[in-house]
Amino acid sequence: MKHIYTNTNMKCVGISLYIYTHLQYQESHFPVAFLSKSNKPKIKNTMNALAATNRNFKLASRLLGLDSKLEQSLLIPFREIKVECTIPKDDGTLASFVGFRVQHDNARGPMKGGIRYHPEVEPDEVNALAQLMTWKTAVAKIPYGGAKGGIGCDPSELSISELERLTRVFTQKIHDLIGIHTDVPAPDMGTGPQTMAWILDEYSKFHGHSPAIVTGKPIDLGGSLGRDAATGRGVLFATEALLNEHGKSIAGQRFAIQGFGNVGSWAAKLINEKGGKIVAVNDVTGAIKNKDGINISGLLEHTEENIGVKGFDGADAIDADSVLVEDCDILVPAALGGVIHRENANEIKAKFIIEGANHPTDPEADEILRKKGVVILPDIYANSGGVIVSYFEWVQNIQGFMWDEEKVNKELKSYMTRGFKDLKDMCKTHSCDLRMGAFSLGVNRVAQATTGRRPSASSAPAPWPKSWRSLDALSYTPVTHSVCINGVLHFGAQSFVDPNKYKIVTFNLGSERFGLIDLPDELQINPVVDRLVKYRGTACLVKYDNCFDLPDGKRVHRLFVKEENEDKLSPILVQIPGWRNVAGNLHFDFKGTTEEDEELVFASRSVGRDGYHYLIYFNSETELLRKIKIDGGSSGDDVVTEIDHFDSLLLT
Repeated sequence: MKHIYTNTNMKCVGISLYIYTHLQYQESHFPVAFLSKSNKPKIKNTMNALAATNRNFKLASRLLGLDSKLEQSLLIPFREIKVECTIPKDDGTLASFVGFRVQHDNARGPMKGGIRYHPEVEPDEVNALAQLMTWKTAVAKIPYGGAKGGIGCDPSELSISELERLTRVFTQKIHDLIGIHTDVPAPDMGTGPQTMAWILDEYSKFHGHSPAIVTGKPIDLGGSLGRDAATGRGVLFATEALLNEHGKSIAGQRFAIQGFGNVGSWAAKLINEKGGKIVAVNDVTGAIKNKDGINISGLLEHTEENIGVKGFDGADAIDADSVLVEDCDILVPAALGGVIHRENANEIKAKFIIEGANHPTDPEADEILRKKGVVILPDIYANSGGVIVSYFEWVQNIQGFMWDEEKVNKELKSYMTRGFKDLKDMCKTHSCDLRMGAFSLGVNRVAQATTGRRPSASSAPAPWPKSWRSLDALSYTPVTHSVCINGVLHFGAQSFVDPNKYKIVTFNLGSERFGLIDLPDELQINPVVDRLVKYRGTACLVKYDNCFDLPDGKRVHRLFVKEENEDKLSPILVQIPGWRNVAGNLHFDFKGTTEEDEELVFASRSVGRDGYHYLIYFNSETELLRKIKIDGGSSGDDVVTEIDHFDSLLLT
């Protein structure tokens, strides 16, 4: 809920606005032996993945009407682990690597998620994937939370013995923080059954034989039948459920599959067996197409001998990226994230997209495709087959009883079919598309578990600790009001030492640490009229005297905004309304942006001759303007308006 409150001669008026923006927003296996330098997968858009995941979560949270304290509790990871792993290499030298494990949420059960080996593994990417696992396991309705891990290394540059040593050292560093009822790892990019076998063996040295500590193991060590095909088979079942909803079947449909690793190859094989026609595929070695349908059995034999689709005689070679825009009915992105974006979204010809990969579609492309009428079955449902069968493996290990493959596949289909029904019911309840329905379904289940276990998660915060602490402050004195952004206070400040020197001072309420943000050279802060506000999620200095008209007649305001990942402010120009056409001769102040960051908020400094105080909402991109009039004052009364966010407003 967004609230703006105004004080006019000590009279308080509350205005509440509900705002919902319709911006929508596997465990995949790459055998170590296949990760040569020429074909190792690349990770793209990890920051975009985290931003999109957070945005989708927040949109779902608002759609569900969650309390802001509960929302914050669900978003912040339970634990983030960073460890240093040093190993002796085969040549006798030492090599050091950094490993991560993000345990996102355990409200619904042990945390679950893969471990990947890749040189570009970094905390934000792992954080995003851990969060996705939380919602994915909830959508699948299996009793898990979410986690993810990885080591920043290039498996193609390490020998098998070096990989084993690295895996064992990593396990030694985290063994006390994982467990069969705590956090259960699985394979991911650059890891496989052998990696899981090493983890199992090393963990068992500390805790005794524990086959349920990892899933995706070799069959002889307690792995599940059907696990290798599970994600691809889940894609098949998800596709069948979606097409059935639209009165169609797989038979006769033309498919393009982007990625021919574990997920893509199994999906292609199983779809082909159901009568689907695979007209284009690609992998890291190349891409091929055949408008009459590729011989999938022949292609699978070819890839076993050649480790890739390149050179297959039964199809024509094409550019790798063109698979996404080939003429087909159904597109299955089954490789890495960020492959569908605004540059290619308009060229996509498929009517349906089944997301076999994690986050293959970025938010801008999502919106473009939605407007085109393309139906997207989101990743947190479509590729959940792998984690569902991982759950089956875990159950078999705990019971000490092995299922046959027929039972595994039957149970998987049951979970996928029920999951699609739950997803459609959520979409119907909230009048939203499949992606927002999936996020809402997952978030709602985790929220219910959280409040059931910890009712205080949505109630009043605990009292402030009754203790005083001495903090080392900076040699700056505040000259503006403060604004709090994501738990960090920001305020304009002047140096004690040099009165002509100004900075933005930050204070992190969690870590209790101060920081400084630089201003552009020679820029000073006028304590009387300059203000610090929250602009699109970051700090912004508003200079009173920086409005002017452009040659085209548009009026703009120069704002000074904190750059992403930089401790400095930089100027930007933002279009603002022409006030004489809005509310006569009233003077307006810029107060910040709406919570969804789409509208600028302005407030008049005083009550006008007509007896009204004005609030203005202006979208600088669409130039749409909303005006709210508030009475209760007399002409000329000064007005102070502030923007804030709080959970509820009780008027008595």
